[in-house]
Amino acid sequence: MAITTTTTSCSTLGLLPKFRNLLSSSTSHLSRKPWLHTNPIITNSKPRRRTISIASCLIDTSPTESTTPNVSLQTRMWNWKGYSIRYQYAGNSGPALVLVHGFGANSDHWRKNIPVLAESHRVFAIDLIGYGYSDKPNPRELGDTRFYAFEIWGAQLNDFCTEVVKDEAFFICNSIGGLVGLQAAVADPSICKGIMVLNISLRMLHITKQPWFGRPLIRSF
Repeated sequence: MAITTTTTSCSTLGLLPKFRNLLSSSTSHLSRKPWLHTNPIITNSKPRRRTISIASCLIDTSPTESTTPNVSLQTRMWNWKGYSIRYQYAGNSGPALVLVHGFGANSDHWRKNIPVLAESHRVFAIDLIGYGYSDKPNPRELGDTRFYAFEIWGAQLNDFCTEVVKDEAFFICNSIGGLVGLQAAVADPSICKGIMVLNISLRMLHITKQPWFGRPLIRSF
């Protein structure tokens, strides 16, 4: 199992070959002088499509329709332990990629990455339980105050690969999704072929990193 860690603010998966080409060509384009006269940030014009420089990770505010018409993005619900879990998928061939969102997000976080990756991969993006359009059970009603924990999400991710992906997969994870992916990989290494973590967070919440005076607050959080 391969592990790749990056702490960039970019969520365009720059370490994959397809994105290396994308970023390389974008950087070459931005270095040309004519760009300085057409950049909507520098001029006073207000075009509908606005792209910030590579230093800001090519944040594109144009509509989110797929630019790859041959890729069909599907949205479905998966029943996991009696709960409805939303996921999106695209692509019919190639290695399986499972995209895991971060805190407060959902699978729509990857809406511009999925069509590009699906040109050469089978791409799945999941809404973890408690997030997005998946069910959000109340832990107090279940009598389990630790229902929303990395062990639960990790188990969900592995079950998703077994029941939906039906194959081993590469995990691509953002923020706390990185901890979910790592937990899943530790729990069942046979499922995870490799993992990429982008801006992985909550590292300092490990019990060995917590100051003694902060532990009650962190535990309650």
